[in-house]
Amino acid sequence: MRALSDHDLFRLLEDDVPSGDLTTDTLRIGGQAGRIEFRARQAMTVCAIEEAARLFELVGAQAEVLVASGSPVAAHAPILRAAGTAAALHRAWKAAQILVEWASGIASSAAAIVAAAGDVPVACTRKNAPGTKALSVKAVHAGGATMHRLGLSETLLIFAEHRLFLDETPAETVAHLRRRLPEKKIIVEVRSVAEARVWAAAGADVLQLEKFSPAQVAESRAAMQCPAWGTTDFPKLLLAAAGGINVSNAAAYVQAGADLLVTSAPYAAPPRDVHVLFSDAMKNREQLMADLLARPGEAAALADPARPVLASIVVGRSLGEGALPHALGLDAERFADFWQRYFPGSQLILLEGHHEEIPELDDIEHLLLDYRAGLRDSEVWLARMVAYGCAGRDHLWQDLGLANRSELSLLMETGFPALAALNTGDMKWKKFIYRQYCARDGIYVCPAPSCGVCIDYAKCFAPEE
Repeated sequence: MRALSDHDLFRLLEDDVPSGDLTTDTLRIGGQAGRIEFRARQAMTVCAIEEAARLFELVGAQAEVLVASGSPVAAHAPILRAAGTAAALHRAWKAAQILVEWASGIASSAAAIVAAAGDVPVACTRKNAPGTKALSVKAVHAGGATMHRLGLSETLLIFAEHRLFLDETPAETVAHLRRRLPEKKIIVEVRSVAEARVWAAAGADVLQLEKFSPAQVAESRAAMQCPAWGTTDFPKLLLAAAGGINVSNAAAYVQAGADLLVTSAPYAAPPRDVHVLFSDAMKNREQLMADLLARPGEAAALADPARPVLASIVVGRSLGEGALPHALGLDAERFADFWQRYFPGSQLILLEGHHEEIPELDDIEHLLLDYRAGLRDSEVWLARMVAYGCAGRDHLWQDLGLANRSELSLLMETGFPALAALNTGDMKWKKFIYRQYCARDGIYVCPAPSCGVCIDYAKCFAPEE
């Protein structure tokens, strides 16, 4: 659910682009088609992704939310994609990026404190920057925390600044409030253990322990358990630790006996970093291949005969072809290493493919690794990619996002030559790999004594083009 209305979002756009985009308009590129992708540069709890998507929609682009607000994501994870004209993408880009970065900073900080607090709830104060309440509240909730109070209108919280104007005892104050507002909890902020004792005796429901150390919280907890302040005559008191609560000390306050942690720390958290990738949606496979292969790369990468095949897999994923995950089946660290060594520079936007969850994925990868040539690191990457390709529903070359079967044959012959040599009958590669996998485990699913006499010969050996 969005926290900001279209009116609010239009105001953000108008603030950033009040009189047109001078650079895009002057370069005359506004009408060209493009795509944009947001990725998390570091682990974060995502927030405001729905508002960011709506910003792109308001300028005429199409947007796809990949993870909802409140979702924890790892570094490099894609979180939003949009497609439209260059003018539309540039108009919404920065406002959307900053919105996600800022809100995700609050959400990630809140989530960290919630994790540190364990079973004790965490509530955030109303000390958000003026004018940001709606999105701040969404970010707090995205991080798993709650709001301590949204404003002055809905809670009874008695500060010393209120008591300054009173001419009555604490007990009289509590009794007066309970008569007038019987459905409300009476919360009193105290600044010492002595004050805590006084207001506990007066019958407060919650004591907000302002800037207490963990030791003072523990002392207050012990005092509340004293028979003189016990639960026989008064409702059970809750102790809310407030003032200076953050991820580094939350556990200590919980250990001291706090029932609730009240914090403003998430509002001061640094924004989380969002990596934005642009691509030209009009470039075809040949142009994208040429761009990738023209990049410098390491000497060993440039000499790798599998580099064009790797480029073709990347391009296929960029064009939405094949079944591989957006990082080609590699983890974030391995993908970053692959990219830096083989195609340094800005990354293409790689789309998420649709593949099955197959239990034999790792086994197929290990089969391929057992047959690798042992000459290059790319063989390790390719083994993982091919294993994921086997989880698709089309021919293996199609599931890898390659241009044709010949590229797959080159991949197998250069990366796994001993295995490729066993495919003497030019069996379809996915069928062949599964046949080897099953034979290794003593599983024989083919009833015929040889392929040549099998009634399903065409299913395994017919052309794949």
